[in-house]
Amino acid sequence: MKTLQSLQWTPPSASQKRRLADWLGAWNLDRRLSGVHFGFEAKRPTTPGPVAEIASRIAPFDNATLNVGEIRLISSLLLPECPRPLYAAVLAEWEQGLWLISPYGRFSAPATPGELLTGRAAAALRVLCLWNAHPVPVEVLQRSWLVEHMSREEMDDSWSVFHHALAGKILPSSLHERVGPPIFRNEDPRVEYQQQEAGFLEPLKTRAIEWVARLQTTETSEATGIIVLRGLARKPEEEQLALAAAGKMPARKLSLLQIVSPPVQLRFTIEGDDKTISIWVLDKKGEPASQLNGARFLSKEGAQLGVILDAQCLLYSGQIAGGFRLVTKEGKLLKVKTKARR
Repeated sequence: MKTLQSLQWTPPSASQKRRLADWLGAWNLDRRLSGVHFGFEAKRPTTPGPVAEIASRIAPFDNATLNVGEIRLISSLLLPECPRPLYAAVLAEWEQGLWLISPYGRFSAPATPGELLTGRAAAALRVLCLWNAHPVPVEVLQRSWLVEHMSREEMDDSWSVFHHALAGKILPSSLHERVGPPIFRNEDPRVEYQQQEAGFLEPLKTRAIEWVARLQTTETSEATGIIVLRGLARKPEEEQLALAAAGKMPARKLSLLQIVSPPVQLRFTIEGDDKTISIWVLDKKGEPASQLNGARFLSKEGAQLGVILDAQCLLYSGQIAGGFRLVTKEGKLLKVKTKARR
């Protein structure tokens, strides 16, 4: 993400100037307090008893299926350097198995054109920092708690600011008064602020890089029989992302898997909800074929995900995000040759 904002510029309005003054006041107070050390910090308990008691009172993570528009409290164990509870909005499934999230800021006023004043009353959810959006692996993001849901209007406004911050697209006039003014000088304190905020989320960036590295290793490993659909990990264009967030994505062909024996192919299609994968077994002429009826899709750990019946099967994209195996009803591993198609 860019630190200096060189986007299409309009002079800051009077309200933007007032909010920037409020932000600068909050920033200066935050800087002063960051150097204060309290005596009670040295008196923290050294025995595990109180810690264990507190841990027992913490609710388990909401690690069920993720959904676009959720607002989640990220576990502090993932962000050891972040000095505050970090709330994040789930914007989209950026790539299969990677979810795009945007953190809420620590101040009540937007600092830059990439920060949106949400209109929410809760102090922790007043400003959404779209410039600091990150892709996060699903298994990491599931270490969080669901606290709220965004409205359709919130999602639309967030995507407008996201595209404005990342691609310089024109911001709708209705949002001009809800974002901060641009940065033009390296000496601007907002530069340091953005560096800090990006640093707090650095562990999430590291997790995403590690996830991609594991995925690439899996895709080239034939010995395990694990199949990863490259189309699921392909990042859509920005306009497609916006459509997906609005629930307007049409069904689209994802890829074809060529089965070595029997000589059939599997066609994978992402349905309009961007979550459901429909799978058809087809012969060389593209007609439904029954040779794989009873074959099973298995997770990498061996759990059954779905069974092919009448030449078809339905799965959720999250089920096969990290890869899958395909076995016959007798348990024989099927060999495939992946040929990605647009």
